[in-house]
Amino acid sequence: MILNNRGLQILQMQCFDSATWGCGSTVKINDTTITQVTKIAPPNFDSDDIDVTTHDNTTGFRTFIKGMSDAGEIELEGNFDYTNNYDYLYSLITTRTLQTITITLPTEPTKSYIASRGYLKKLRTEAPVDDKIPFTSVFKVSGMPIITQIDGELSQLYPSESLYPSESLYPTV
Repeated sequence: MILNNRGLQILQMQCFDSATWGCGSTVKINDTTITQVTKIAPPNFDSDDIDVTTHDNTTGFRTFIKGMSDAGEIELEGNFDYTNNYDYLYSLITTRTLQTITITLPTEPTKSYIASRGYLKKLRTEAPVDDKIPFTSVFKVSGMPIITQIDGELSQLYPSESLYPSESLYPTV
């Protein structure tokens, strides 16, 4: 225990160097690896608030319970390459079915996987006069992602064609 000069206990912080370099991360949409990716933003989780404050409340503060959760979106940025990434992504903008999106992070000693279902919501590119031609794609996640860490390939954990135990949980639109 550490006390400050007023006799109050203060929190002692410990620093651990457990950071992992992101280089080597990959993204697959169904069975297609998206190449030339420079940034991967995995699902961003959020939950709704349900206000359950009543007139019996005597504190003057609202009370809440947790509502539905949302896995948000997956954003990819990369170098425009029509043949190796953009053409495939463009073909997904017109489909109305959910895609399987698998992000692999190069954590050691085992790999980390984030697998989810979603649809391509946004796809854009631009042509700046003084820089590379980039692309940005945004997938809306549908349902709860699977986040796991295993030693080996994801197919060892999910040996069937599908990453999900029941495709019926993820209906096509």
